[in-house]
Amino acid sequence: EKCTKMYPRIDQRRSVDDPGERIPRRLPFRGATYDANGRVFRGWVTFSRDLGAYEEVITVDGTEREEYELVFSTDFDQIVAGSCRGFFPNASKPHREERFGTELLYTRWSRQDRSPAGICR
Repeated sequence: EKCTKMYPRIDQRRSVDDPGERIPRRLPFRGATYDANGRVFRGWVTFSRDLGAYEEVITVDGTEREEYELVFSTDFDQIVAGSCRGFFPNASKPHREERFGTELLYTRWSRQDRSPAGICR
């Protein structure tokens, strides 16, 4: 099964360098792993584009890559812990880290619920 990150509330712009270019609403997670015992998902997304022989570096608000660690509740309806760390291009250390349960809130979207639950805010 594919793992993707949705950006439904992002204003869909590529970067301050090219504000007319839109990024996809969904980006595939790379390096995805899941620890069933701890209910922990890890993976990362990049805004850059793989062009085969090289990669076109694309940033959103200066961030080129986001690394996620998601700890799910026992019923998988919420992310109860974990983080999203943002990286500038070619950076080995994050320039920001937001924590689920404090800065980031997530509730699983239900098809019966028409509200935007399930959207990270």
